[in-house]
Amino acid sequence: MGLRYYEEQGLLESYRLDSGHRRYDDSAPAVVGRIRALLDAGLPTRVIRDLQPCIRQDGTVAECKLETLQEHLQGLDDRISALLETRTSLAGPISATQARELTHRCRHDPPCVSLFEPLASKAFLISKRTQRESRCRG
Repeated sequence: MGLRYYEEQGLLESYRLDSGHRRYDDSAPAVVGRIRALLDAGLPTRVIRDLQPCIRQDGTVAECKLETLQEHLQGLDDRISALLETRTSLAGPISATQARELTHRCRHDPPCVSLFEPLASKAFLISKRTQRESRCRG
């Protein structure tokens, strides 16, 4: 997002020179850095706009806005927890399948799917894989 967008959202102020060019206060780089950090943390611009007057130079926030940040942090923790549960649900079948593939052998040796075969050529692999799959089905 650009500086004009930040201005449109009421996050950054500029003034115009006689030539029409925009100028920003000397504090603009620090303000933009804070805006980007808060956007990266997932805060919407409307919340950032409300927080900005309460952000001190050292990056701390006045206590009147601390609850807003705590609520957002709790929301992030809840989403992380939900994502971890989803990840676990997905990782289980993947791990089980990988373990099965490593230990499963059809009636013919070597294993039906070998993860350790050298990759000689694609055609050779496709041919070899097709032969093994047909033997495993029997």
